[in-house]
Amino acid sequence: MIATFRHALILLLLLLATPAIAQEYRYFLYLDIDADATTGCSDSYPNAPGQTAGAEFRLTAVVSGDPPMVTQVLQAVCNGGSFAGDVQIGGGYPVALNTGVNGSDGIELSVFGPPLGISGTRAIRLEAAARTERGNEDLLLTRDGAGDGGPILLGLPFQVPTLGVIGGLLLALLLIALAWRSRRQWQRRALLSVGLLLGIGSSVAGTALLADGNLSDWSGISPLATDPAGDSSNNDSAADLRALFAGLSGSELVFRLDVTDVENQPPVANPQAVNTLEDTPVTITLTGSDPDGDTLSFAITTPPSQGTLGAITPLTATSATVNYTPDPDANGPDSFAFTVNDGQVNAIAPASVSINITPVNDAPS
Repeated sequence: MIATFRHALILLLLLLATPAIAQEYRYFLYLDIDADATTGCSDSYPNAPGQTAGAEFRLTAVVSGDPPMVTQVLQAVCNGGSFAGDVQIGGGYPVALNTGVNGSDGIELSVFGPPLGISGTRAIRLEAAARTERGNEDLLLTRDGAGDGGPILLGLPFQVPTLGVIGGLLLALLLIALAWRSRRQWQRRALLSVGLLLGIGSSVAGTALLADGNLSDWSGISPLATDPAGDSSNNDSAADLRALFAGLSGSELVFRLDVTDVENQPPVANPQAVNTLEDTPVTITLTGSDPDGDTLSFAITTPPSQGTLGAITPLTATSATVNYTPDPDANGPDSFAFTVNDGQVNAIAPASVSINITPVNDAPS
């Protein structure tokens, strides 16, 4: 008997300790190696709405878990106008929670550079996208998230050709001549040209970055692009891109996508008040809301004391109906409480539905 009780207790504890199934989110980074939007592959995002274009490679960060983890980093190659099957190249580290731009969550991913064919490349054009399993999407295609914001370009350092002694002297004489003959405005342009030749203008060279869920190594690095908050479809915080960062660490290209909030937020059950007449049933519409846009389920937590409730019938993603029937000749106040669940957690607090039953004078018998 005692052994049976112990086994039952252990089973109960295991069930209570089992976490809810976490949702899966995907974040995409498109690499246009030749910086030509007319070549490469494209992907459509009808709920964003829009599409990416011209990418030779697509990187995907798969995020799930509680707390959220980058479970996989996938790479797909453009082949014949479409992306070939994804191949896992990384993953297994946490999302950087609440430490990104304006308290957003940072999602890092990296890829080994040489196989991408970036040798000698001056700049890579980048585009980013997000998609939740709810189908909500967001796109970041330009530097400011606007249609005319200009392309997102990642400047890369490149090796200076071997000039030899004579070539070096000629280059030095050329620089001296430019500095001597140019006015201040033209001198700035000449020095800028030299900086580009030597790769000095690259903001990514020599930076020690790791895709590990810790954003401290991004300190001092400005984003290549930013995106306004709240522009994802259905205002889904887990799909709402905020910024794109990139850097070169040795032979690794390291990227960071900041998202408003990857963590699941609990739903909210909405209280309300209704009226009905004595001995008269009434259909009540229960409502709730969810910051992540999840479909809600409804459950009664406290039944009424002067009536009965029928079965709950789903109405929309955030509402349901239930029939309340007052007890015979009952009148005055009554109430019941309900909660909502987003597939992972219940609302922090149940909501109360207060009912006023108006008395009706019964005919004498």
